[in-house]
Amino acid sequence: MRPYEERLDWVYPPPGISPVSLGATLHDGYLIGASFDSAVRSARLRVRIPHLELFTTLIFTGVEALRVARSEGTPGSYYHTSIDWATFLEALPAGRFETLRSAILLEEGELSFWLGGLESNSWYELTIHAERLELEGGTSLAEFIGLGEAYWAAFGS
Repeated sequence: MRPYEERLDWVYPPPGISPVSLGATLHDGYLIGASFDSAVRSARLRVRIPHLELFTTLIFTGVEALRVARSEGTPGSYYHTSIDWATFLEALPAGRFETLRSAILLEEGELSFWLGGLESNSWYELTIHAERLELEGGTSLAEFIGLGEAYWAAFGS
């Protein structure tokens, strides 16, 4: 993995690397659990995706950084704050965090995952920088994306 100051950046991704949307699969899903084990540098996001009748866990290994930002307010008066992982976990009521946008930047041995979601009146953005992402049950990332794309293609017909 690159040095911290050179890791994949959402604002200025390296040439030839474009975000891969996970929106077809994770949109309208729910983040129902999350954990981080600093001793082994792993993070887990447990999601429920009702339209696919799917519960799964996204398992990140070699985690270098976790970032959570929260936006709150009323129209015309929003404020943005960064919060720590523990505070986010405390504020995460099971089944009420709706996943609305998501994407991943991938490069050999490195990834940057982004998830935007709504809980009550707060918009959260999670970013996880890690070496690897696995899906519970051995599903590949391409298969995971394909599940959502197939659903929305059938929905639109």
